[in-house]
Amino acid sequence: MMDVETLPFVVLGLVVAGIVIAIPTSVMSRKLWKTLERRHPGVWQELGRPKIGPMRASQGRMLRRYLGEGESLSLDDPEVSALARKLRWLARVVEALFWAVVALVLWLAVTSSR
Repeated sequence: MMDVETLPFVVLGLVVAGIVIAIPTSVMSRKLWKTLERRHPGVWQELGRPKIGPMRASQGRMLRRYLGEGESLSLDDPEVSALARKLRWLARVVEALFWAVVALVLWLAVTSSR
């Protein structure tokens, strides 16, 4: 079992892994936005004209819906479908890392207060 002294290093490792995953996610997101803007401008506009960088909350919700519900498959565009599938997978990994960090921090708080 993990002791309290090593837990911060585990949390740090998970955070670093999340940051490392953010790099290909940004690259793929940029490619997806550019492809949608060029090949499917109507969809790109429906998504709020997404760009790399800070998004409005409404854009984030529309994007999660677009990626999560598989709407990209209806475009019959293999490149968009492949990018969306990879981004969905990466989003799940990032979410799992986030919850792992939360669980470890909570575990550390509980065990260190004893």
